[in-house]
Amino acid sequence: MINLEYTSLLGQIIDFNLPDRNESAAFLMWYLYHYYRLDVGEAIDHICDQPNDKGIDGIYVNEANGTIDVFQSKITQKNGRTIGDRGLREFSGTLNQFDSTESIQNIV
Repeated sequence: MINLEYTSLLGQIIDFNLPDRNESAAFLMWYLYHYYRLDVGEAIDHICDQPNDKGIDGIYVNEANGTIDVFQSKITQKNGRTIGDRGLREFSGTLNQFDSTESIQNIV
């Protein structure tokens, strides 16, 4: 089980904290490395956390399962703080871009 307190979390993701990435991207890279079993280079390649990314921080296309996993990652520096549901509602709207073959083709 991962300790989600800020200082503990930073210690766990330190190897993924690259100079041009924020802490949330580092956490997502850590997650892809540990749970999707991607190597570090692959994990980095699946991160798209940049300005104007429409709330999408990472994408993993699983061709074997025919699925697209879309990620959003947030870290707060204050223990016990929650992110609320605004970000989740916005992310839910973003996911509509992936609800059909046609909409995915539009993205491509």
